Amino acid sequence: MSFRLVPRGLTGLYTDMLDSSDDQICKVLELMTDEANLPVLIHCKHGKDRTGVIVALVLSICGVDEEAIIQDYSFSQISLASINAEMVDDLKELGLPEEFASTPPE
Repeated sequence: MSFRLVPRGLTGLYTDMLDSSDDQICKVLELMTDEANLPVLIHCKHGKDRTGVIVALVLSICGVDEEAIIQDYSFSQISLASINAEMVDDLKELGLPEEFASTPPE
């Protein structure tokens, strides 16, 4: 898997997530719109990939400006600084380069 992801970068990873996770994403959004589940906390191990995609979708659905969504995602770089070394180690175990630990605006 990592061999296929590396040349496509984070954009490829997120595109694959969206293309292959329709049912899971719909389920998450359904859970989030059920008032019995509010408030909602969204997290994963590092909180930027799966979490970032879901949060970006929710913000978009709520009408948040695309530039604000991009800034929110990019801000993750600062928020994740304290665990960056751990993220890089985890990525190396998966055969992915250090760039996958970043949150570039693109």
